[in-house]
Amino acid sequence: MSQKQKAGANANANSKRAHTSPGLSPEEQAWVQQQLTDYPGYTQALQAATHTRQAQEALSPLLAQSEPVQQALIQSLGKQITQEAADLLQALHELASTKEVRKEARRSLLRLENAKITPHWQLPAEEQAPTQPTTPQSSTPPRFWKGFYTDTLAEEEAAEVILLWEEGDGYKEALIMGMTLDYRLHGIEDFFYEAHLSKRQAEKRLEYIRTQQFSGARFLPCTLPEARHLMQDALDILEEHGARAPIDFVRYRQIVDELILSSPDAEIENEDEEIMPKENEPSPFDITQEMQNFFENFFAAGDLFDQTVEEFFDAWSEGNYGEAYDLLAHDSPLRQGLEREAWVQLREQWRAEAQPANFRILGLEERLEDEDEEDFLDEEDEDDELEDEEDEDELEDEDEDELDIEAEEGIIDVCWSLEMRQTPLSERLPELPRATAVYDVTGRHWFWSSFTVIDEGGEPRLVSHVDEGTQLQILSDEELETRSDELIQRYEQLMEKLGIDEEGNRIAREESEDKENEENEELVLAQTLAGLQKGITITNKYLHHLDAQIARHPDEKSEQYQQAASQAEASQDLERAAYYLQAIADRFPELAPKALISLANAQQRLAQAAEQDEERSTRFFKLAEQNLHTSLEKERSALGLILLAQQLSHEYAKFDEAEKLLHEAVQLSPNANEALMIAVNQGMIEEYRNHIPQAIEHYQRATTIAPDFPNLWNNIGYLQLNMEQYDEAEKSFLQSVDHDPTNTEAYVHLADLYVQVREDIDGAEDILQQGLEINEDDIGILGKLTEVYIQKGELKEAEQYLEAAEEISPDSAFVQELRANLDQARTEKRRAMKSRGDQRKANQSQNKAKKHKK
Repeated sequence: MSQKQKAGANANANSKRAHTSPGLSPEEQAWVQQQLTDYPGYTQALQAATHTRQAQEALSPLLAQSEPVQQALIQSLGKQITQEAADLLQALHELASTKEVRKEARRSLLRLENAKITPHWQLPAEEQAPTQPTTPQSSTPPRFWKGFYTDTLAEEEAAEVILLWEEGDGYKEALIMGMTLDYRLHGIEDFFYEAHLSKRQAEKRLEYIRTQQFSGARFLPCTLPEARHLMQDALDILEEHGARAPIDFVRYRQIVDELILSSPDAEIENEDEEIMPKENEPSPFDITQEMQNFFENFFAAGDLFDQTVEEFFDAWSEGNYGEAYDLLAHDSPLRQGLEREAWVQLREQWRAEAQPANFRILGLEERLEDEDEEDFLDEEDEDDELEDEEDEDELEDEDEDELDIEAEEGIIDVCWSLEMRQTPLSERLPELPRATAVYDVTGRHWFWSSFTVIDEGGEPRLVSHVDEGTQLQILSDEELETRSDELIQRYEQLMEKLGIDEEGNRIAREESEDKENEENEELVLAQTLAGLQKGITITNKYLHHLDAQIARHPDEKSEQYQQAASQAEASQDLERAAYYLQAIADRFPELAPKALISLANAQQRLAQAAEQDEERSTRFFKLAEQNLHTSLEKERSALGLILLAQQLSHEYAKFDEAEKLLHEAVQLSPNANEALMIAVNQGMIEEYRNHIPQAIEHYQRATTIAPDFPNLWNNIGYLQLNMEQYDEAEKSFLQSVDHDPTNTEAYVHLADLYVQVREDIDGAEDILQQGLEINEDDIGILGKLTEVYIQKGELKEAEQYLEAAEEISPDSAFVQELRANLDQARTEKRRAMKSRGDQRKANQSQNKAKKHKK
């Protein structure tokens, strides 16, 4: 065997070890490892498939796993330098149900292509006249297990519905069905169906849906009759609007009919009764009465005006122009003297031409006569302190009376943006102002509007609109500068009240102040969030002032562009930051190299944020790469080389090319932050190559530059643990605890090491208790403590921590498995006690017999 063949064989042997994720359970990691032996069998089944459905069935054991498990397997397959691995990855890229999994498969395919391995397998054609799947015939037909739906019906007229049935012999298996129901237009917007899952797999799938895909939603219990009611209403909407049902729903329609629509168990006593959110169901998002009072007092009488403007924009941006028309006052010039139908028709024509999309409200607030005197945080001057409780109560009563007075008129400022195409019809819509900035790449326009809202017959209605961005053009340079300075001052005063410094960090408070607020954390958090939102509104107004100054003198002051880019990035508006950075590169050649690097960085982040939209993400990545190449042609810089290397390795798996760029960056005397980025990226490249010792070496070099860099020590420890370098792994995890104490994964990994390697269960208990002091609600630490106390036989303590875990995540498969383990430990303990009791009685009987003989 040649040296090259030996090297290839060694690389392939090393790649048999799965690149497991710290988030996977030991069982899931073992499953991934097993698939690296079994995967050629999947490829054979794929090659034999003559229709798409057969290919899907061949992959069903893989596709039934959770998304993290699928991704871990795909990452490991990307290191198998074989034709079978490439074919299986191609199939997963074509047939996986989630974009994240398909994207991970594409990355692994790119890695194999770099090794000259390309897939031969192609997706077969759809089967002609597919038969409708039916529920499998069994002596134990499926029976309804449980269901959930999201509490979004009232506000969004839509809901996610998840239903589970028990099936199989002894009802040991499960099937799960999920759908997105839209009661405004589509009826049934999305649908999935998975059968023959173990109950544990079904629970994991449900947990992933609830905590990852819809983490912000509140899920309520759903009975089968309620599910039928919800689905029947959605089908009526689908038929009424002539919408097309999802392909999978059409395919599994017969099963849907059998299990839901025609099931005797789903009969509804009152067909006309509406399904509404259950009032008494607890929610993790419920707020205290004190927080509710704060928001009511903060928004006061103008709240209705704010809400009306928001409702107008919601309707207008979604194309519900009739609803928007109804929110205008009868004599409003915004109606243009048109009847409702004609007004709606004009906007529908504009919508067809402009194709508006991705509407955002960036800031909304009621305009006050003197904004500088706004007492946002309800702070009191020392001169106005109350002398006794009686005076304080009297003042509160007066405040409540004032809040009951309904304002007759208000002016609401709105900073907003919209992606749209240019069309002459835009000039005919009085509610659409002129943009102060336009980003050509996405067609996003930024606007500043103000609406006057009046009370008309007891209802707030919009009466007039002012294009504030255009009004700024009328001001003199001095007036613009004065108003800009006032906004800066107002922002600084707000941040001072919130206790936030110039770098965005919380200012340390006096100990007495901390104790005073300790019992009122939720209220303080609510005040802070509302204050930060107000700060974003002020920032957006300031940006419109800068736009006016830039438009007046576009080639004079690069500082204005730089300030605008910085403020846009600070307010998390990366598209707007990209607009200003592109202008710097175009108008100021001497600043172009650095501006293009910053622009590319913003575009890379926009690409990552748009991962669910593959076309948009790919477009931003290409623009970022082009801008980095252009910058490096003008001036070779360490940061430009690093960002380009990072994109080539992470997105395109071009590790050799990326490595050369990083080596060049080292020669350019990088600063500390750049040296850190070089070391981390070199480590990640070696980790992708499965060169773990070299990866650890690079990561350790990074720790000498920034020992508190997030997750660095924990990652080193995890790699060392997999290499069975237990002493080194322990030291690294302890370093993580010291330098990055909020990363609770390190505590769990240390506990595993102490229990499984050191057999030091007391040491595991101690380190987990330290982690619990950092985060008392961490499910991983609570679960691991439960395991430790079960192993120690201290079942009362185990029950205590398990109950805490169940309060946080009662439906977690991990928590439910712990409950089963604890119940089993109790059963075994009772058996052992009974056995010892029986043995003691037997011994006593024997002793009595011996004495009797004597």
